[in-house]
Amino acid sequence: QFKLGNYAQALTKLYSVEKHFEDISEDQFDFHTWCLRKTTLRAYVDMLKYQENLWGHRFFLKAASEIIKVFITLYDKPSKAKEAAATAGGEADLSKLTPKERRALKKRQKRAAAKAKKKEEAEAKKRAELEAQKSKEGGAQSASASAEATKANALRESIPDGKKYAESENPLGEATKMVKQMQQYAPNQIQTHLSALEVYSRKKRHLLSLQAIKRTLKLAASSPPPPEVHYHSILLAKALKEEKDIHPTVATIINLETANIPQFPKSSDDLAAFNDSYLKANAASLRHRTVAAKCRILLGQGAEKAYEAIHEGKLAENATDLGASAEAFAFVKTLELPADKIEAMRKALHENFPLTPDFREVAKGPEAPPMTAGAKS
Repeated sequence: QFKLGNYAQALTKLYSVEKHFEDISEDQFDFHTWCLRKTTLRAYVDMLKYQENLWGHRFFLKAASEIIKVFITLYDKPSKAKEAAATAGGEADLSKLTPKERRALKKRQKRAAAKAKKKEEAEAKKRAELEAQKSKEGGAQSASASAEATKANALRESIPDGKKYAESENPLGEATKMVKQMQQYAPNQIQTHLSALEVYSRKKRHLLSLQAIKRTLKLAASSPPPPEVHYHSILLAKALKEEKDIHPTVATIINLETANIPQFPKSSDDLAAFNDSYLKANAASLRHRTVAAKCRILLGQGAEKAYEAIHEGKLAENATDLGASAEAFAFVKTLELPADKIEAMRKALHENFPLTPDFREVAKGPEAPPMTAGAKS
């Protein structure tokens, strides 16, 4: 749903995961008194340890990181988020869409209207059946039906309201809540600090961004650091050079703390040259090259230079990871480039991943044959 732009539905499903963990936690309250009453202290200690690690479970971390991605998208592209919400309500501005997008939108609206009508008819039928059952079976059956209806309403109310979250006026605030929860219960997971980087960089909380960078590097000490660290290091160094409202004390702290971090550019370094050195050192990794390309856009070097960072050399030999290839191609499609260059990259990736729909050529349907006189009805 997130990839399709259905942010409300995506948040409904993701927050349902969080509610599942809340239910698990609440279900343990009775166990506290039971253990103390039965003096089963060993089981009680095991339960406490379980509770301490509950919110650090990998399933919750995955859902939380996806929730943060949705809120970041809502923050970065508020117009698209509103357009998606309007599309769901049938209020999209068709004048801003291409003919192909208009056709796809009308199909989605038609399916949504049919689904809503079907649901409304099913509910009306159910209400009619309940009314008939009440009149036929009397008070006892009526009370049972009422109890069932109450139970169904309680179940509906227990489902998180994704639309409410998607319409939040402060998406970064909602994302920050998740980041703090991840930092509290999963401080030893790299994804925790990468999510914190995405949020704090947008909030311009530079010291917290530096903290997330250092913690990520510490956790990745025995392996190469994630490429996202390079992007956010460039972003933070650029902010130090260009933003005038940074407090001098903050700038001094960042310079002192990063003096011995080789992955962070020094205040005297040229950021474009630093990024080029990173690209050269990681030329065999498409994921790293994509991050270097994003840095070129960040530094104002233009779409052509960003494309060169990804596509230069033998792309087919380096594009061995499907996830990295899809990410690189999705980024290239956002650049203002000639269609032939994007097509050249698509063909190169299609050679490695011929079954991936994203890299297939868009097939043009055959033209309909002219209708003859005998075919008319």
